[in-house]
Amino acid sequence: MIIVGVCLILLTLLHPVNRASLRIAGIVGICLVWVSLLIKCRRKSTPSVILLALPVVLTIYLVIPVRVSDHQALRSAYLEELEKLDGTRYVWGGESKLGVDCSGLPRLALRQAHCRRFFSTGNPGHARAWLNSWWFDSSADALANDYRGFTWPVDVEGTLQDIDPKTINPGDLAITENGVHLLVFLGDGKWIQADPGPNKVLIQDPKVDSSGWFKMKSTIHRWRELYK
Repeated sequence: MIIVGVCLILLTLLHPVNRASLRIAGIVGICLVWVSLLIKCRRKSTPSVILLALPVVLTIYLVIPVRVSDHQALRSAYLEELEKLDGTRYVWGGESKLGVDCSGLPRLALRQAHCRRFFSTGNPGHARAWLNSWWFDSSADALANDYRGFTWPVDVEGTLQDIDPKTINPGDLAITENGVHLLVFLGDGKWIQADPGPNKVLIQDPKVDSSGWFKMKSTIHRWRELYK
């Protein structure tokens, strides 16, 4: 049983696409590993108590009413994680370093930023934000329509060739009017995107580089959790 559980966990971790079936498989895998270890240690009192207490402690820790506080540090970590993904291959529906699509790119970077902040601060708010993003998948169109309150619209629109960079913040999302693609502003006039054309993540400047996405009318949106 433990082998099946480990295989399910690895399948979830190694598959770039974040499907509901894979999320469920990962949870089932964790449960199988936990039950297997519990059965194996049933005659050893201390390990058994630890294994029984572990899910209770984790549940209590994750429901403690503590919110993310240092938004500036989270924004900085988010932008750093975005740049690390430069050159990552494009995979439709992908949300991992093995492959990302346009909406998976900022979602993965934000989750990585929450992970970094969680391990450096121990704030359970970051763990909850990570889980919330991982469980509730969202496309570019969904983010444009404020799915689950993840984003809010900024009163800026137009083509990226025409939008004044001074009117937006690093980390903001530019979502095309038809909702099929998004790009993320890095600052200094540069944007990062998972482009299905070149089949990889690119960092470009609309004033210098050529891309059909830079000519499409877009609306600007901002992550709530980076500012709330």
